[in-house]
Amino acid sequence: MANAGNDIVLPPEYSGPAQLLLYTRYGNPRDIAFENKWIYSWNVQDTFPWFPVQKLRIHKHFWPLLDAAFKELELYNLHDEIKGIGDCYSIHTINETQPLLSMHSWGAALDMHTNPDALLNKAIWSNDFIEIMEKHAIHCGQKWAVHAEPHHFAMVNG
Repeated sequence: MANAGNDIVLPPEYSGPAQLLLYTRYGNPRDIAFENKWIYSWNVQDTFPWFPVQKLRIHKHFWPLLDAAFKELELYNLHDEIKGIGDCYSIHTINETQPLLSMHSWGAALDMHTNPDALLNKAIWSNDFIEIMEKHAIHCGQKWAVHAEPHHFAMVNG
């Protein structure tokens, strides 16, 4: 990237396309003020009693997308594919070998799975389920060609 002839060097944790977008739009999730400004405590079971957990701490721009998608999944009886919930808002890198911050660091991703006893990366969602999520601008890692992560749903494709 260039800025007035000077190269801007981003820290490695923000250098992925999704991370750069989230960092540019919402700032550094490690900043003290980030959580108060962007993270919402959503009482999911108030609206969706079938949801596996009572609350999610989630980005305040992501929860309305999920809320609308869950309503439609419920309408078509597809919500029963959701059997378990993993990570949502949690500041961490993608893995030990990649310094990129996970989208979970911004509260912009939710891990869900189809079988509570299965590994998260083994979730396989129906085409109808994925279509509804995509209709509501929620991207599923099940469709990633290089490193599929079927459990991963996010408001940014990455």
